[in-house]
Amino acid sequence: MIEQVGRLHPLLIHLPIGVLIFALMITILPAKQREILAPALKLALIITALSSLAACVAGYLLGQSGDYEEALVQNHQWLGIGTCVMAIATLLIKPYKRQMVWLTVIVMTFASHMGGTITHGEGYLFSSSSKEKTEPADSALSGSTVFDSTVLAVNDTSSVTAAAPKQVFLYRDEITPILKNKCYSCHSAVKKKGGLRLDGEAFITKGGKNGSILKKGDPNNSIIYTQLLLPLEDEKHMPPKGKKQLTKNEIALIHRWIAKGAPYVPIDVAPMATAAALPTAAIEAEITAPAEEPRQAPPAKAEQPFKSIPAGNESSIQTLKQQGILVEPLVAGSNGLTVNFVNVKELDPAMFAALNDLNKQIVELKLTGQPVTDDQLAGLSSFENLSKLQLDRTAITDKGLGSLKKFPALESLNLYGTAVSDNGMGSVSSCKNLKRIYLWKTGVTEQGLKNLHTHHPSLKTDAGLNTLVKPDSTKKN
Repeated sequence: MIEQVGRLHPLLIHLPIGVLIFALMITILPAKQREILAPALKLALIITALSSLAACVAGYLLGQSGDYEEALVQNHQWLGIGTCVMAIATLLIKPYKRQMVWLTVIVMTFASHMGGTITHGEGYLFSSSSKEKTEPADSALSGSTVFDSTVLAVNDTSSVTAAAPKQVFLYRDEITPILKNKCYSCHSAVKKKGGLRLDGEAFITKGGKNGSILKKGDPNNSIIYTQLLLPLEDEKHMPPKGKKQLTKNEIALIHRWIAKGAPYVPIDVAPMATAAALPTAAIEAEITAPAEEPRQAPPAKAEQPFKSIPAGNESSIQTLKQQGILVEPLVAGSNGLTVNFVNVKELDPAMFAALNDLNKQIVELKLTGQPVTDDQLAGLSSFENLSKLQLDRTAITDKGLGSLKKFPALESLNLYGTAVSDNGMGSVSSCKNLKRIYLWKTGVTEQGLKNLHTHHPSLKTDAGLNTLVKPDSTKKN
């Protein structure tokens, strides 16, 4: 109850500010008008005194959470109390009432600035918007910073320029700017939401009240990464709704840093690609929730099946491209294709007819976020070379999973955010070549996962049942 009252502080504080500004406007009017509006001024001062008192009480309770830097909280607290005392004094003292109002506004201004510093971080008032646009990881993608193409899994390798191995300071040059612009306002020396600070190596490693947020080398089990991927409406999503969100590139950089072992010192990275060579569409196509493991260059033996794939119908390929669908070679020199619906604004059932014409060529099919139904999936032909299928955030149910038998080569399946449940895992277990399945935010329970592993013991499942915890809960990662 006390914590809830404290959280009302940001709401309550705006009432005395607005009313006091109204009182200030009255005091700068000509004498005759001030005399007419004297009752309004008195009422404004009464409201200011009472509401500022309520805000002070709520602010004190909020400050006891320990999530904020003590010195800043005390300065803000005493300036807030000063504003309240000045408002009461102005109400009771008739002489020099105008000057008292002005003095109260000045004290309130300093109190408000300190509150803004606590909420948004130091230097928020005079920070340059243009500077903010160039400091995050988007800027790190240009210039001298090198970008690892394997992390973003760019499909068209012919568009990526290989670079010689060199040392890269991932944490200093790529991660720190992201944290500074998107995370420090809630997780720094000024404000430690959930007991977590991200403004130093030791603090990141330590984690917050609920324990570690980082598992080096494993992004999919690192809360600092996985909570970036949740839907914006999810209460566990970070940054919270209403805050400045990370871009696709920034999320990719954090994934890359963790996958490399979350180093705080320069490391050798190879092979590399310059950011200018990375197609934006390919970047956005790959960063989906939940993020999948970085694609490794296929070994020599694995390339043989792709080389045996016949050329696809060029007319069908162009039909798909004209409708905004990304169609790219999986491997340079191969007829195998990656088909991605990431840019499709409105799904047309006729698109599936063109897909069926390429049933021998499609190796990866990504339908993320599209309203694909069970019937539409059932209407697909047998895709004999399909190894990766992303159905996350579609309308697929347990019934639709029966169509998986049409994809004998399927190795990776993403069902994040769908309505599938334990009942559909029987169809999944029949996919003998399946190596990994993503089941975050589905109806699949721990018992369902156990049953799935009983029939398919080598299958890697990523259900998020133990990785995503509420920041202020008592559960441990």
